[in-house]
Amino acid sequence: MKTRIATDLGEERALEIYQFLVKSTHKVLSQLKGQDVFLFFSDFIETVNWLPLEGGLQLRLQQGKDLGEKMRLAFKEVFREGYNKVLIIGTDCPDICTKILNEAMEKLEEHEVVFGPAQDGGYYLLGFKKIHEGLFDGIPWSTEKVLALSLDYLNSKQISYELITILSDIDTAEDWENYLR
Repeated sequence: MKTRIATDLGEERALEIYQFLVKSTHKVLSQLKGQDVFLFFSDFIETVNWLPLEGGLQLRLQQGKDLGEKMRLAFKEVFREGYNKVLIIGTDCPDICTKILNEAMEKLEEHEVVFGPAQDGGYYLLGFKKIHEGLFDGIPWSTEKVLALSLDYLNSKQISYELITILSDIDTAEDWENYLR
């Protein structure tokens, strides 16, 4: 759940916002024809009777202690299953659309890594042709330094990357109010 939003707006309102964001993300993902989609839950695989579960959606449980380790292990799990391009997104970017997801997949034809930069200095999307585990080390997650430090790492290793459309994500009550405007 959106803990920073819950602090300002209360847990019930944060849950409503979370459900809106998940439904919005799921709607976009369900429009991706012929793509496998993995939904990773943080603590347990919950019954999501408020979310339609159509074919192609696979429910998984996140592993790891922090965001970086959770992403690293999710990428590793999906690549182990034989996929050769993988995107990871959160459920906190209501402006994401199939056009952006398709653009990210296309960028992976020519680059090793693709980012969807967030306006707050992080990213809402990360894509790989193969996992680059160093991108998950030494990053102060949930700060404005996430993307810059990630790009520094890729530049130091001479790993090709591409940035796509900058979007806002919803981390705080202020972000939510800005989105509603």
